[in-house]
Amino acid sequence: MTFEKQRAVAALLKERQADAIIALDEPTIRFFCNMDISDNAAVLTANGCYLIADMRYFEDAKKLKDVTVIKSTGGLFATLKQLCSELFVKTALFNENKLTLSQLDAVSDFLTVKKGAEDISRLRAFKDDDSVSSIKKAAEITDSAFLHVLPMLKENVSELDIVSEIIYFMKKQGAGEAFDTMVLFGEKTSVPHGVPSDNKLKCNMPILFDFGAKYNGYCADMSRSFYFGKSVPEKYRKGWETVFAAQKEALEGIKAGKSGRECDLLARNVIDSSEFSGLFTHSLGHGVGCEIHEWPNFAPRCDYPILPRSVLSVEPGIYLEGEFGIRIEDIVLVKDDGILNLTSSEKFMNI
Repeated sequence: MTFEKQRAVAALLKERQADAIIALDEPTIRFFCNMDISDNAAVLTANGCYLIADMRYFEDAKKLKDVTVIKSTGGLFATLKQLCSELFVKTALFNENKLTLSQLDAVSDFLTVKKGAEDISRLRAFKDDDSVSSIKKAAEITDSAFLHVLPMLKENVSELDIVSEIIYFMKKQGAGEAFDTMVLFGEKTSVPHGVPSDNKLKCNMPILFDFGAKYNGYCADMSRSFYFGKSVPEKYRKGWETVFAAQKEALEGIKAGKSGRECDLLARNVIDSSEFSGLFTHSLGHGVGCEIHEWPNFAPRCDYPILPRSVLSVEPGIYLEGEFGIRIEDIVLVKDDGILNLTSSEKFMNI
């Protein structure tokens, strides 16, 4: 665990009068321990980071820096109970949103459990240099994959042809999918989270890409929309220009200290003052890190201030049922004086 994360954990434990944070979910363990590991646990105290690893992971876990690794013997919760006893941990914070009933029963036998989902989400929202470096690399691989498949966009290629090539390309770069890769053609683009199929590309069809690489446990997210044809219909052109303008307004106006609602309105006001009013049917963006959707959010109901060094998506869109959808998305690192855009893929209206 890095010094910045250790200091933040210590401050939180003092504030919440708890002895430790105990993570049982993979994304939180990855964030603090820098390792993907399932069905095990991390114990974070004011003085250190302890990772319980069974035989599937123990050999690799021993290579971790700034993490004390304990071999799981006799089962996870028996090992966790013993470790908590040795560390004098009696009260622990858990992410109650990721705690199953059976896990709660097991830990309640030897610990006082405190809800910590909001606090842990805030810790994970702060991206230190190592986290940002991994997200940047994931974004670079995403950009490269997009550039790689553009020449494949010819008549009769299917959505799944492009999806498969994106996944294969990212794998060759040492990355996986941050979420299910989405490539849609034609009127299917009007479904914000549509499912790719053997639907084939024809001339004069809209196209929507939404995908991201996952590298070293950290996600990227990018969307691009454009028209396949030299002559762009007027309605699509107006829609694309509106979404592009909305994203530009948001990218120029977002900075730490503004609320999620204020940031959302930067883009929403542009769209709602156009002929496409009411067609921006989701929030402007979500946190991105070890999970593709995490706290904080750029959303109408989010009145809390966005903290510096948070990474979020900025993805305005419009969706006309049975016609087309347009979404343009980058991920950004929020700073005191604005943002650093981590996405570099070109934005164009047609090919």
